[in-house]
Amino acid sequence: MRFVVIVMTGIGFTFGVIIGLFVQLPVDTLPADNNFIGSNGILRHRRSLHGLDSPQGQYTLSSDTNADNERTLSKPIPIRSPDQEIGLGSLVHNANNIGRKDSAFFDVNENQPSRNSDQVQSNFGQSKQESNSVHSAGDRSPGGRVDTGASLTKNQASVSLRVKVKSNSKVAAAMENNSKAKAPVDGDQVLGLAPMTSGIHWARDLESQCPKGFTKTDSDAWRIKSKSASIVKMEEGCGRMQNRLVTFDDASKACVRYRLNTDQIQGEIYSYYLAKLLNMTNLPPSSLHRVDRVSDQWKAVHLDIADSMWADGKVVILTEWVDNLNPAYIPEPLKENSRKIHPSDEMWRGKPLSHVCDLMQWSDLIVFDYLTANLDRMVNNMFNRQWNEQMMNNPAHNLERAPSGNLLFLDNESGLFHGYRLLDKYTGYHSALLKSLCVYKQSTVEAVKKLYRNDNIGKELHRLFSEEETLHSSLPDIPQKNIKILKERLKDVYNQISQCELQYGS
Repeated sequence: MRFVVIVMTGIGFTFGVIIGLFVQLPVDTLPADNNFIGSNGILRHRRSLHGLDSPQGQYTLSSDTNADNERTLSKPIPIRSPDQEIGLGSLVHNANNIGRKDSAFFDVNENQPSRNSDQVQSNFGQSKQESNSVHSAGDRSPGGRVDTGASLTKNQASVSLRVKVKSNSKVAAAMENNSKAKAPVDGDQVLGLAPMTSGIHWARDLESQCPKGFTKTDSDAWRIKSKSASIVKMEEGCGRMQNRLVTFDDASKACVRYRLNTDQIQGEIYSYYLAKLLNMTNLPPSSLHRVDRVSDQWKAVHLDIADSMWADGKVVILTEWVDNLNPAYIPEPLKENSRKIHPSDEMWRGKPLSHVCDLMQWSDLIVFDYLTANLDRMVNNMFNRQWNEQMMNNPAHNLERAPSGNLLFLDNESGLFHGYRLLDKYTGYHSALLKSLCVYKQSTVEAVKKLYRNDNIGKELHRLFSEEETLHSSLPDIPQKNIKILKERLKDVYNQISQCELQYGS
């Protein structure tokens, strides 16, 4: 009898537990509607069942918007700054679950010099939502962006997230237009039968009709002006935390790049002078300055310097502010794995002149980013495509279009230093881009050949930097191991040019 009682008690207990689970189990059901309310009362999306409270830890952006049409996070987050940037502490999530299909994406912006090759520091992708007054130093203007830094290891990633996105009809229209074949606009010449190339070179007549970029006169004038004009206003607006937008006494503006890590200042300024050495004109004029709150140039903003937590005497970079920039997109010939820019009438016949002018500038960009190993531009889009198939249709990272049609190569601080530390991880992306290219500006080819044959790119880069920067002794020289890598990559470019000449003529 006792045995029967024990058995019946066990059965009753088990049955009670099962009934209790059915009644109380706090699970999220998946309704037919894409959006649903989870067990924690948060609106979630069916594309990502694991929210911030999930054991798997995948985080999501909610699809609703507030009254100001700003995208909001699916968890209440305290406002960190007056301009409504939102901080999201340090979230830990499984790196295997970071793939998403919405408009946000991960950057390959690795700015921590101590990272090893198994880590990827990422920025939650830029939406570039506002096109007006995007600054020229490359971290973006006060216009809307989604920006985070993340350190991804094999098993987890610690994500520090800032979100600031506002919808903008101009950008929406630009993205829609980018998905279609580029059509001529008013005043844009349609190309006919005239050849656009001569061997592997863009035709001289074509170059004369395309944007000229920044000339030596522009850079000389900027260097003189930026050292003599007084700064009368200093404010947030040039991207990262300690960067600042400054206004001179003549109402012109500049972006000030302030970094704690010296090699980021080195990467930016040495990349700028490498572009000049290669006759490239797509980088806005920049120059070194020393913060001195009691000097005539800085004293009017000495309180702002203190508020910004800048160290007095720190070397910074002033870059000319360029107004009315717009997102720049990856050209169709470079979007797919079969990417190719080779001499071919099919590439431009019947296309608008602006289309070919873009390709000409992209040919310089590919060479420049290969030499510097910049992983925070085209490589960023290519890398993130593994999570988002639409990445190649998004704006190119750290690339903007001026009203003249000139493309601006912005934010090059990872070049020559941090990018070189990560070559083992990203060399495949760099090589794929270089091998896709067989048309070059003649001035670029001449500079590459001269520097390679003379085997003096390191000396020439240091000479130019020393001649034009009075503060050149305030920064260390480029280490010899970095110069060695630069020479090896210059040889790669030279060999690619030589192979193209064998195929198409010089």
